[in-house]
Amino acid sequence: MPEKLCAHCGSPFQPRPQVPSQTFCADPVCQKARRQRWHLEKLQADPDYRENKARSQKAWLERNPDYWRRYRDENPDYAERNRAMQRSPTRQAASKDHPAHGIQTNR
Repeated sequence: MPEKLCAHCGSPFQPRPQVPSQTFCADPVCQKARRQRWHLEKLQADPDYRENKARSQKAWLERNPDYWRRYRDENPDYAERNRAMQRSPTRQAASKDHPAHGIQTNR
């Protein structure tokens, strides 16, 4: 079987005989990229999958309402970095280009 080029890293690899249509090499980074690509394609193409994911995330958040507050308390370096990123001029300029910029919601 001829060598192929990995769709992620571009390195040549020998596909497994059991999977002649293999497009990613066995490198863990490339396999992670392959799974991420599948996941994103599935979210875009399958409304049931997307709905189930949203429902699962909502249920988890309801079971763990204080997760982010505890995380910030336990990881002050993360919280400070996040605050600094939110104040940065680059971040503020990028947010102006965001489609939701300037839209107020009633909360």
